[in-house]
Amino acid sequence: MGGGRGAAAELRWTSGGALALTSLAVTAVCVGLGVLGGDPPDRCGWCGTNALDLLGRSVLRASDPLRPARASHALSVGAAPLLLVVAGLGAARSAGRALGVLKDLLIGLQAMALVTVLVSLVKNHTGRERPAWTDGREHLTEAARYPVERYLSFFSGDTAWAFAFGCCAAALAWQRGRPRQARYVALVAALLGTCTGALRVAADMHWVTDAAVGGLVGALVGAGLPTWVYRRR
Repeated sequence: MGGGRGAAAELRWTSGGALALTSLAVTAVCVGLGVLGGDPPDRCGWCGTNALDLLGRSVLRASDPLRPARASHALSVGAAPLLLVVAGLGAARSAGRALGVLKDLLIGLQAMALVTVLVSLVKNHTGRERPAWTDGREHLTEAARYPVERYLSFFSGDTAWAFAFGCCAAALAWQRGRPRQARYVALVAALLGTCTGALRVAADMHWVTDAAVGGLVGALVGAGLPTWVYRRR
């Protein structure tokens, strides 16, 4: 797939009208999944843990969990979308597609929307207790004033968002015939996503397995949307 340029490297469903249509379709899917999600649980549905989660928490947990919490948000909704924009700018300069950056960002936002409703759906139906609540440290976390957050640990939304944006950027580069750029973007995406997951564990808001599954779901949605919907002509 190397070396595609210009019209040969354009993707399906990326005209203005087509993007509007796919955005409506994504919105409809999100609304449907949102209805299935229901209300946040008020009791533990998944109460146990495992050796990996306990070890990961003991190694990564910060004494002040608010700092890694803020850093994780900066990566998931700051640096990861920026990676998508920067990758799009590189393609725009060489292919003369000035509006391509906005199109790529819209596709990334579609991936984020799908990930968000999947996170909500799974969280509400699993009811896993967040780690901070297991030993009475919730008052130190960013959820101290939000008791509804107690049973919403599985899986990590921030980690899923970081991987979704990063993998979307890499997949778009690959689909447009830029494998070298795609590899570099994928490496940066993996670093951002992994750091986000580690920070969510350090913030005492998620277990290691919450972050791992969040990364997997985010990567599948982020890479899958350009591959299955916006594939090359």
